[in-house]
Amino acid sequence: MRADDENCSAGANPAMCAAEAEPRKTAPPVYAGTPLGVVFMGTPDFAATILKRILEACFLTVRAVFTRPDKPAGRGRKPGVSPVKALALERSLPVFQPRSFIRGPETDAAACPLLAGPAPDLLITAAYGLILPRHVLDIPKLGAINVHASLLPLYRGAAPVHRALADGVRCTGVSIMRMTEELDAGPVLMQRAVAVAPNDTCGGLLEELAGAGADLLIECLQRLAARLVRPVEQDAARATFAPKITDAECRADFSLPASVLHNRIRGLHPRPGTYMLLRRKDKDDLRVLASPGIHPLTPAMRAFLERRRETSPADAAGRILGLSGGALLVACGDGAYAFTRLRPAGKADMEATAFYNGYLAGRPEAAFVDAPGARSVSS
Repeated sequence: MRADDENCSAGANPAMCAAEAEPRKTAPPVYAGTPLGVVFMGTPDFAATILKRILEACFLTVRAVFTRPDKPAGRGRKPGVSPVKALALERSLPVFQPRSFIRGPETDAAACPLLAGPAPDLLITAAYGLILPRHVLDIPKLGAINVHASLLPLYRGAAPVHRALADGVRCTGVSIMRMTEELDAGPVLMQRAVAVAPNDTCGGLLEELAGAGADLLIECLQRLAARLVRPVEQDAARATFAPKITDAECRADFSLPASVLHNRIRGLHPRPGTYMLLRRKDKDDLRVLASPGIHPLTPAMRAFLERRRETSPADAAGRILGLSGGALLVACGDGAYAFTRLRPAGKADMEATAFYNGYLAGRPEAAFVDAPGARSVSS
């Protein structure tokens, strides 16, 4: 479900997500001038969707694409190509991968025509991952524009979708903003709100937001050319922040209530993912990657817990309680969380029943612990 905010209200009211917006009364104006020269900067799938839509727009011409340097990936640790680079190479676009734009020894100015060649009309960024200093932002004739996956000023930073889902929000969206040196703090041009379902995951929501952001960007540029967009300064007092996810945050914390645990797991799914350490007697700890499970529990699962409490009234957080309805129930802060799929280290993703039969049968003392060396749960 999607709701639109025509000429943004920097940090739109989440209530607009409660229902579909009314159909637009007028179509955006069609830009009929000389195609604008664009330099695009982005890295992940979210950015690749934006770039693809830019390439389809007849009034934009992409002169160059910038993306993060290739990073080792997979078991072979071979350099991995970003989705943006893959698309740019497929379309025979010039690709540049500087390590930094900050003036210093890491700046590769000779490889960056943006810094040395003719100035583009526009610089468009989306989930690029590098800081752009003032001397870069001042190069494009018409300025620098960013597509950000939140309703600014909420969730400024590198992980807006991960953080929004972890917080259990019911509405998020995309913002088109003019860039300034301060992170995600520039004037907002347009926003589009997107409703969040209780079981949405980061991967699925990012895909939806990328499509919404791509369409909104093109509309915004058309309206800018017709002088129909009024930039709105963000209310800094309402700003919240979404820093990069840390390794420690990727560990499941079973002391949390099930609702919070559910939100955190889906906020990290599929990447970077939530992992747990399975501890069993006379076995090495096993790293297990979790997928979002069932929340709230079904009536049958709640009945299972009631029967369990009659014999084990105080199961410690992380204790594996057993199977119910094809899900693996694990004790958490206010009851239990139900996992339906898990992936042991080095293995394929599997259903909870298969995981239980392969790794837990006959081991009533098994539990998930939060870190290597953590004290085992007593049986």
